[in-house]
Amino acid sequence: MAVAKVPDSLISAFKTRKGRTVYDGGGITPDVNVESRIFNQISGDLYAQNYIFRFVNDFVLKHDSIAPIDQFQVTDSLFDAFKTFVSLKSFDYKTETESLLTRIESSSTRESYHAAIGDQLDVIKELIKEEKKKDIDKHRSEIEEMIKVEIITRYYFQKGKIKAALQNDPEIREAIGLLENKNQYYSVLKGTYIAKIADTTHLE
Repeated sequence: MAVAKVPDSLISAFKTRKGRTVYDGGGITPDVNVESRIFNQISGDLYAQNYIFRFVNDFVLKHDSIAPIDQFQVTDSLFDAFKTFVSLKSFDYKTETESLLTRIESSSTRESYHAAIGDQLDVIKELIKEEKKKDIDKHRSEIEEMIKVEIITRYYFQKGKIKAALQNDPEIREAIGLLENKNQYYSVLKGTYIAKIADTTHLE
């Protein structure tokens, strides 16, 4: 059930000890807005289709232990092994661009344009296919992060998963940055801080 919005006429303003103006009746509004992280299509599909899960299964069978949580990293050789694993499994996924192209093909056939543009659409499809081959490297940072968290979880369980995930959490990073900047921190307490959207995502 949605919570009813409190009418402006019923909202009261009051001051904190530091002189900051706050309002009742409206819940808590963040001082710094951090954009939600949205992973790329290939990263989401690798995870959803269990490629990362199965790769880590193989990794665990070959390694009795790993470095401590704060020291473990996905090395170049480990990432290359993941790419080889994926290629041997014939992984494929459909991009938003490909879905759009399918709709264009369908509508062009329905509207009798396909004979005129069919060859160009085929060229575009081939170009997309070639570009998709670069996607794993293009989005390596977010794929690495998922591999890292999955591996750490296997050896350090829930505690490790939480600690590893927090290392790259944009809200945690922004909060730490705010605490390390005393002037900015006190400006928040005084209500003089100018809100901004923290760009800490892996978006393209």
